[in-house]
Amino acid sequence: MITRLLFIGLLLSSQVLAQSEDDAFTRGQQAVARYQFDDAIRAFYHCHQQDPNRHDCLRQLAWCHQQMGNSRDARIYYQALIHADSLDPSSWLSLGIVEEQNGGLEEAHKAFARAVAIDSTNAYFLKKLGQVSIQLGRVPEAIEAFQLSLIRNSRDLETTSALAEAMIQMDALENARTAIEEGLALNRKYRPLLRLGIRISNRQENPNQTITYGEALFETGDSSLYALTLIGHAYFKLDSLSRALFLLDRACSEDRATDLAHYYYALALDASGQSTQAVDQMKRAIEKGQSDYLHLYWEQTGRLYLLRKQYKAAIEAYQAAERIHSNPENVFQIGRAYDQWYKDKEPAMRYYQKYMDTRHPQFAEYASQRLQLLRSERHQKVKQ
Repeated sequence: MITRLLFIGLLLSSQVLAQSEDDAFTRGQQAVARYQFDDAIRAFYHCHQQDPNRHDCLRQLAWCHQQMGNSRDARIYYQALIHADSLDPSSWLSLGIVEEQNGGLEEAHKAFARAVAIDSTNAYFLKKLGQVSIQLGRVPEAIEAFQLSLIRNSRDLETTSALAEAMIQMDALENARTAIEEGLALNRKYRPLLRLGIRISNRQENPNQTITYGEALFETGDSSLYALTLIGHAYFKLDSLSRALFLLDRACSEDRATDLAHYYYALALDASGQSTQAVDQMKRAIEKGQSDYLHLYWEQTGRLYLLRKQYKAAIEAYQAAERIHSNPENVFQIGRAYDQWYKDKEPAMRYYQKYMDTRHPQFAEYASQRLQLLRSERHQKVKQ
C-alpha cells in the first residue's frame, strides 16, 4: 500500500512538473509574441531549469538573448546546445550568426562551415558561408559557396547578386554578366542586379549595355547618383548630348555628386559648346578630387583654357597635372602655352627641349620645328 502511494505521489509530482514546464514554455512563447523578451527569458530559463534536457527551451532562451543584444549569453546557450547535440546544423548556424554580428568572422566562418559539413544540401547554410567568406577576403571560396547555394535555390536573387559581385572582384566580368542575366530573367526589376550590370558595362566600356541596364533601373524609380553619373556618361559616349547633359546636370546638382560626375559633366558641356560652364564643372571636380583621376581633371582644365586662349591659366593647370602625374604631353602643352603667350621664348624653348628629351612621338615634329625656329630667331637677335 505504501509503495503504491509513493508511486502515485511520484507520478503526480512528475505530472505537475511537466505541467509547470509546459506552462513556462507557453508563457515564454506568449511573451515573444508581444516582443517582451525579458519576460520570455525568465519563462524559458525556468523551463530549462525544470528540465535541462528540453532543448526547445534552451534554443528559445538563446534566441531571446540574441534578440536583446546579449551576445555573450546567447553564445553560451548556443554552445550548450551544440554540446548537447553537435550534429544539429541549426545550432551551428545560430552560433555563427551571433559570432558574425559581434565581428568574430573567423569563428563565424568555422560555425557556418560546420553547419554546411553536416547538411550540404541547405542553401541558406551555404549562403551564410559565402557571405562571411567575402568579408574575410576569401573570394574563390565565397564563389563556390554561392554557386552551390544557387544549385539548391536558384531563385535567391540576393545570393545571385552576391555571386556576381564576387566574380567582379575576381575580374570574371563575363561570368558575372551571365549570373546577372540569369537573375534578371527571374525579376527584370531587381535593383541590385541592374546596378551591377551598369557597373560591369561601364568597366567594359559598353555604353549601349550601360544604358540598357540604366534605363531599366530608372523604371524602378532608382535614380541614384551612381546610376545618373555612369548612364549620363554612356549617353555622352554615344553623342546623345541632350540626354547626357540632362542626367549629369541632375547628378551634379546634388552636393554629394562625385568628382567623376563633375568631370563627365564638364566633358559633355564642352562637347556642346558651353566651355565656360565646362571649366566651372572641371573646377568642382578638382575641388572634390580625391580619386586617382585628379591629374586628368587638371589636364582637361588646361586644355579648356588653351582653347579659350587663357594661356596663363592653362600653364598653371598643366603644371598642377604634371606635379601629380608626369606626362610628356603636359610638358609639350606647357611649352606651347608659353610659346603663344610669352614674348620671352626661353621658357617655351626649355619645355620644348624637355619634351624632346622624353622621346614622346606625338608632338615631336612640331616641337622640333618650333625649337629650331626659336633658336634661329634668338641667334639672329644676338647677332644684331
